[in-house]
Amino acid sequence: MLRASILPVGLAFSLALSLQAQPGGRGGANAQAGGPPPSIEQRTSNMQKLDGYFPLYWDDRSGLLFLEISRFDSDFLLSTGLAAGLGSNDIGLDRGQGGQGRLVYFERVGPKVFLYQHNESFRSSSLNPSERKSVEDSFAKSILWGFTVAAESSGRVLVDATDFFVRDGHGAGSALRPGTYRVDRTRSAVSMSRTKAFPKNTEIEVTLTFANEAAAGGRGGGGGPAQGPPQITSGEAGGRGGRGGGGFGGGLFSGTVASVTPSAEAVTLREHYSLVELPDNNYTPR
Repeated sequence: MLRASILPVGLAFSLALSLQAQPGGRGGANAQAGGPPPSIEQRTSNMQKLDGYFPLYWDDRSGLLFLEISRFDSDFLLSTGLAAGLGSNDIGLDRGQGGQGRLVYFERVGPKVFLYQHNESFRSSSLNPSERKSVEDSFAKSILWGFTVAAESSGRVLVDATDFFVRDGHGAGSALRPGTYRVDRTRSAVSMSRTKAFPKNTEIEVTLTFANEAAAGGRGGGGGPAQGPPQITSGEAGGRGGRGGGGFGGGLFSGTVASVTPSAEAVTLREHYSLVELPDNNYTPR
């Protein structure tokens, strides 16, 4: 009985040691995470660099986009928009549509970097620092995202920003109807041909495919979305509740995804992110 019980224990111990010795095993990953991060130059040696306000590094092999951050606790403007729209007047996801502009800043906390959004709805214009601090502490801020430091050099850090950018930051999915649409990451990626970096702004564009969750359950029994343009009617079912309004009736203005896309099962749009330096304070009243 004793020999029979020792054998499984020995095998489990040997397996644990082998996993720790492998670079790709969990033990190797934890050891690497516990040590100091590599330099940015080492981490990005085989990547394409776009130098600008926030430098970008593109890893073509993995499809990952890295962001270099050297400006901490410094405000900048983050805005989103639609570079390529849906084509439905009633739904209102039009090409060139601008989104919400946010006043944000980066803050580092150990191995993490947080992207904070200021609470612009409640702020103090007082010259008294204590009064401004009192108002600031009375109302919440928002951490929009948390990044993990992947590399570091001389006060600059590198973070993997792929998940932050390859998502529905503009909120287009909630306007798609009928059905529930969510981003399918297997059919979404950074659009590097449209991603640029300049001295005062960094521009990132992504291709997003929204998949209709009802389509998977409707292929066998008719539960999926209707295909093709709906029947033209003379009523006022033009979807005035959409962003675009209009109420034109049927046809291309019916307010449904199926009326303007090749397949209502999947809708591919392009969203754009802008990271922009704020103007200086050297303005004087006339």
